[in-house]
Amino acid sequence: MLSKRSQILKISGNSEAIVLSVFENYTEYLETYDELLDFYEGNKFLLGNPVIRIFPIKKWQ
Repeated sequence: MLSKRSQILKISGNSEAIVLSVFENYTEYLETYDELLDFYEGNKFLLGNPVIRIFPIKKWQ
């Protein structure tokens, strides 16, 4: 699912998970968000709306 994306860190437990990803642009983020949301909603893995935090990076070194 995230094979073409830049997933840096993923931690998951029985009822919660956190994923840290880096994207080249906002469009890439939106595509991934939609893909993941469809997957998790389709499999009834979500109990509510996910909490998303976006931290822009001007230049990746």
